Amino acid sequence: MNDDFQKIVVILLLLIACIIFPFLLIIVVPMGIYYFGKSQNNKSDVDDLIESQLFNKTPKEIENFRIYMINLSQDSNATEVERANAKYALNYLNKRKLNGK
Repeated sequence: MNDDFQKIVVILLLLIACIIFPFLLIIVVPMGIYYFGKSQNNKSDVDDLIESQLFNKTPKEIENFRIYMINLSQDSNATEVERANAKYALNYLNKRKLNGK
């Protein structure tokens, strides 16, 4: 939640700055396109990593991986990045319908 709020605040501040100083659009638009492309590339890299971990796995092993990711996403000792990655992996498994059953 906090990360989403920060993104919204940054976008609003950039919009206000671009309204006040329109020449900033020359800088902000290419930067936005660059960072969007970079984030899409990172997501595809993570998808490839998850797919390689699940390659040639039995349904039981996939279910064990799912259970591990659920536990990691709810672990209070895990870092925020670990929890976010675990949630992303669970969403990936749900999207691909890899239930392990």
